[in-house]
Amino acid sequence: MGALLGTVGYQYVYKRFLADAWVGGGYAFGTPAETYYHHGFELWHWFNMVNTNLAMSFSIRMGICF
Repeated sequence: MGALLGTVGYQYVYKRFLADAWVGGGYAFGTPAETYYHHGFELWHWFNMVNTNLAMSFSIRMGICF
């Protein structure tokens, strides 16, 4: 299973504190797993609908810059 994702995000740095968030979506191809999760992206299976060609991904990270 693979996917081509477009991603948009925002990064905030205050002194040494770092906050980073992004979300992505795009086209998925291949044979899906039963869980619809594929090492970094998830297939659409929300609101009683399943689409094996729509992939989604997101992340929120916080840390310290050094």
